[in-house]
Amino acid sequence: MIVYFGDWVYTSAEIGGFLIEEPMTSLTDMVTGIVGVVSYFRLKALDFKDIAHRWFRVYFMFIGIATLCAGILGHATQYLVGFNAKCIGWSLSSIALFCLEHAALHYYQKVYGRGQFNWMRLLFLAQLLAYFIFVLNPATRVFTLVKINSFFGMAIVCLSLFYGFYKKTKTKGAKMVVLAVLASFLPGIVFTSELSLHTYFNFHDISHLLMATCVYLLFRACRQLGREYEPQHN
Repeated sequence: MIVYFGDWVYTSAEIGGFLIEEPMTSLTDMVTGIVGVVSYFRLKALDFKDIAHRWFRVYFMFIGIATLCAGILGHATQYLVGFNAKCIGWSLSSIALFCLEHAALHYYQKVYGRGQFNWMRLLFLAQLLAYFIFVLNPATRVFTLVKINSFFGMAIVCLSLFYGFYKKTKTKGAKMVVLAVLASFLPGIVFTSELSLHTYFNFHDISHLLMATCVYLLFRACRQLGREYEPQHN
């Protein structure tokens, strides 16, 4: 096994005469999408009534659909649909992040008061609108925009709010959600460093599988939080 950095190599495969670009990258993106969609339905089946869990459910739905679109339109069939089709997955993931931010704020306000940081709801909306303004401009329609938006939403907003919640409660669910958010930095680190193991298992693929793992960890954290707090909010 050879571990190397950079030197991304284009790959493709043909199945039944149909060309699939970046087959492993497409597949690993779709794995993340499946994890997201399954997490949505599993949380829906638990039927937690708390508002935070409605935001969580919508987060998983959007992140699942976003990464499915990214795998199919952004990689596998990009040669057919064009580069701009990537924006579908990017934009859906930004909406997912918007939902996760609301869930984080809701849990923060559980322990610090409903009036705390209500202005952040406007910040979340401004962040989402700013993303769409930039993505609609061809000059700023680049993946760097997605990375900046994700870093702000996860590292600055969600981690801060969830950590504040954990610091106050010290519950298992609070600890799990903080660790899940921290784990979400790993895909970005791998992607940015371009750490690859093989031509058909490059930094795109590794970061996608790490992301799928992070989505699953977040699902487990959400489920635990629901079990801890649902009885108080029936």
